[in-house]
Amino acid sequence: MRWDKVYLVGGGPSLRGFDFELLRGQVVVAINDASRYLPWATALFSADVMWMTNRREHIESFSRHRFLAIPPDQRGELRGVEYLTRLRLLGLSEVLGCVHLGGTSGYAALNLAVLKGAKEIVLLGYDYSGTDRWYPDYDWSSRGRGQFEHEEWARNFDTMLPALAVAGVKVTNASPESKITAFPKVELNQVLEVFV
Repeated sequence: MRWDKVYLVGGGPSLRGFDFELLRGQVVVAINDASRYLPWATALFSADVMWMTNRREHIESFSRHRFLAIPPDQRGELRGVEYLTRLRLLGLSEVLGCVHLGGTSGYAALNLAVLKGAKEIVLLGYDYSGTDRWYPDYDWSSRGRGQFEHEEWARNFDTMLPALAVAGVKVTNASPESKITAFPKVELNQVLEVFV
């Protein structure tokens, strides 16, 4: 399946109650725990070592493509996983098999979609509001990220704009209240119209 048009599904609370069945048949990348609720997604993606450590059984049972961008010493022996190099950089990596982290799995997933040839990308659940998620919170994530940290991560997406323009990639954010201001926004109920 070609990745020309891609939906990236994050964990933001704006997706609470969304009918994900509307996305069946599309290229969908489920980030972190979104993959537990979208087993039919095209791919699972994570750049979160803590998530991978706590979700190894789920990763092993996920039957579609699996991409993990984690340090080599954290990789383990998960068969069938495509491991990516991750760099703690901003902007977009143009090297196949390498993504820039930008602080979050959502940022790195967007970089992966570009590397896979996507020309149109819709972000879902990319709220960066610092509040809870649309799925139950992780039992182990009591680290309490602050509002400032989420706002900084949201601003990091601005650093992608020059490379996205050169590559001719259009990104739309379907989280109207998102702290990310780099991309045009649409209402969640318009996500299927973006690629018309």
